[in-house]
Amino acid sequence: MIGTFGVIPEDVGSGDEDLSHEQRFGARGDGDRRLQALHWRSGRDLLLVDVVPPGPEANTILPPRPKRVTDERLWMPVGDDDERVIGPVYRVGVRVSGSLIRVRAAETVRFIPEMTVIVGTQRFCLLGKLDGLDPSSRRQLGKMIQRSHGADLKSQALFPEPVRALRSEPPSWPHPEPVTGALPPAAKTILATIEGEPLGNSHVVTFQRRGAAGLLSLLEERGLIRLLPSGQIVAASRYKELCDTLVDFDQEFNPRQAAKLWNASVGMAGTLLDQLARDRLVDKVSARYYKVKRDVQP
Repeated sequence: MIGTFGVIPEDVGSGDEDLSHEQRFGARGDGDRRLQALHWRSGRDLLLVDVVPPGPEANTILPPRPKRVTDERLWMPVGDDDERVIGPVYRVGVRVSGSLIRVRAAETVRFIPEMTVIVGTQRFCLLGKLDGLDPSSRRQLGKMIQRSHGADLKSQALFPEPVRALRSEPPSWPHPEPVTGALPPAAKTILATIEGEPLGNSHVVTFQRRGAAGLLSLLEERGLIRLLPSGQIVAASRYKELCDTLVDFDQEFNPRQAAKLWNASVGMAGTLLDQLARDRLVDKVSARYYKVKRDVQP
């Protein structure tokens, strides 16, 4: 694995190519202790800086959040003994300002501040996550970036962590903590509606027709809702609760069993299980069967 912490070799077996850095190196009991002690972070709205310093004329500002995920790829350089790149790879949307690039990932990215990542063919240093930043914090971040003129941007300066957080994040919940402060009343109403509706009833199209697409984006940006690939919406608090209920399954299970547990349709249960698998909270062991990760404590 390549990053500011150096190169630490690890034997990657067949079938492990899609594992995240943290799964491959940091979470396994037989892994390198140096990797287990690293301060893992997670997010889907990330700020990166070009490893090549900008010129003196660079006018860098905080890029706006990408409107959508595209086919652009962000990947983390990891090599085996043959220097073969093995991932992981994330699909992202990007917006650029000077030496900064802001990416919106299709799934949660596990990272270590200032690790090296590649977007397309260009190397970047991953500074931190913008998930859940309130408007005041975002304005302060923008001022710090403008004053720097894009030079010498450091993770600890832009994204300082409280003392209690300077340790590895628990692997059980890779999503940012929701931020509820300073929500417009209309956004609070939409959130309450989503939280109160049965699973599967809330859909992006319904709110788009009401002219509330911007409010949905705000709720997603704050980490308060999850937008599923099907267009269905689930409150982030409920998404976590659904994951927590799966610990009762000792064996492999299918969407029909999860639907009964969650009081949802089989189709909705399958959609949610697929999302949990993409977030690496459960393992998808076959086309229709899943298994709880026993090294993850919800």
